[in-house]
Amino acid sequence: MTQSNCVLKLLSQPHLNGVLNGLKYQSSHLKIDPTMFPCCEGTGQKSCAQSNSVEFCDLQSRLSQLQRLVKSARGLSEKPLSLPMSFTLDGALSQELRSIAQNQIHKGRIFRTEQNERILWPYALAAAWRFGLNVLYVQPGKTFVPKALDELKVGLGHKQTILFIEPVSKLWEINILQDFSTLVDFSYNSLIPCWINIDMSGLQKTAIHSRSKYAERLSNHRAQDAMEFLPSACKNRLQAMCLGF
Repeated sequence: MTQSNCVLKLLSQPHLNGVLNGLKYQSSHLKIDPTMFPCCEGTGQKSCAQSNSVEFCDLQSRLSQLQRLVKSARGLSEKPLSLPMSFTLDGALSQELRSIAQNQIHKGRIFRTEQNERILWPYALAAAWRFGLNVLYVQPGKTFVPKALDELKVGLGHKQTILFIEPVSKLWEINILQDFSTLVDFSYNSLIPCWINIDMSGLQKTAIHSRSKYAERLSNHRAQDAMEFLPSACKNRLQAMCLGF
C-alpha cells in the first residue's frame, strides 16, 4: 500500500493520542478493528489493479509482535499488566520514539518513580504497535535475561530496537544487580536505546524493629541512591547512553 493511503503509517504521528489505536480488546485478546483500517480492511494487504499485484504492510507482523510482548510481560507483576486502550502519551516522548524508529537517535532515558509504578509499560506497547519498533520489556530479578536477550537478537537488523527496564529496585541484591548490569552492557555495546525506570520507593529508609547494629547499617545502606550500588563501569556507561542520569 502506498504511504499516502496506509492508515498504519499515520499511527507513528507523535501528536496522535492513544497507545493501541486501531485495536480492540475482545475475548481476552487484542484484535485489529477492520473499521479503523479502510485501506486494507485490517488484513495488511491490498490488491493493486494498476500493477496487477498485491501490496503488503506491517499490520499483521506488528500485531504479532505486540501479542508476544504482552505474553512475555506476564509473570512480571502479581496482577496482569493492564492494556491501556485509552491513554495519552507524552508528546515529547512520542516524538522520541518516532526518532528512534527512524534511526535518528540512540540515547536512552532514565526515569525515577516513588510508588513502584510501571510508567513505561504504555510506551513499550506504543513502541511496538504504533512505531513498529522491536521491543524488549524486562524487570531485573524476574525476567530470565539471557533468554530474553537471545530472543531479542533475532529481530536485530530487521528494524530499530528499544529496551525498557522497569521497575529497577533492590540493586543491593546480587542477582538483580547482575541482571541490570547485563542489560546495560548489552544496550551499550549494541547501540540500542534503553529506557529505565528506577523505583525509588525501596530506597527510602525504613524502620527495622531490631536491636542489631548490622540491621541498622543495612537499613542505612539501602537508603542510598540506587546508582550507588552499581559498579563504576556500569555507571559510566549509563551516563554516556542515557539522559536523566
